[in-house]
Amino acid sequence: MKTTSPLATKIRQLREAKGLTQSALARAACLSERTIRRIEQGTETPSFFTLQAVAGALGVDKEALLRLTKNPPRPGDKVQIVPIPDGHALLNTLADSHAYMLNPDNAEDEEVAALVREILDAVEWADIWDELAPSARYDAGRQLSETIKRLESHSWVVCVVRRLGVHTSTGPIPSWITSELCVKKLDPDLVQQVQNMLREREPQTAGQNA
Repeated sequence: MKTTSPLATKIRQLREAKGLTQSALARAACLSERTIRRIEQGTETPSFFTLQAVAGALGVDKEALLRLTKNPPRPGDKVQIVPIPDGHALLNTLADSHAYMLNPDNAEDEEVAALVREILDAVEWADIWDELAPSARYDAGRQLSETIKRLESHSWVVCVVRRLGVHTSTGPIPSWITSELCVKKLDPDLVQQVQNMLREREPQTAGQNA
């Protein structure tokens, strides 16, 4: 398909020069194949974080890609940490995102490593979420819920860090969402971070119920 921007053309040329498929580039950049495909088609404007991930996977300076964009994006200024209680919440959160990053800890044994892999595979489910039948969505959510419970029994947690909005020279793109899927060994700092986030939400929730 004919590309529509210098950035789209450059990324495709760099990918092909390295002998990578779109799927391989997506895995190397920890993004969805859908995102890579749309960027190369020129139908999706990548965020700062997406360009950074693509540049790293291609082994080029991100500034070289930023210079090819008409309105170079900058990091967004709004970040949310979303605790994930079950598989349905995880899939809904990822399906609402435009790009993904993965941030897993190293597992201490193969049993935990296998569970972490199951969670990371949720990105693939989210990439085809709109194409799945309701029953398939239900089954995928149930399967992931069980995996999350088993991880919690090993003192691991799952959360998603969502970066909302992208700022460009012509103004913000408020609808853009970049999500970082985190699968982490439970530690006091993370517990405190999540607790602080929950406390910050309490007054807002109370106000809405009033």
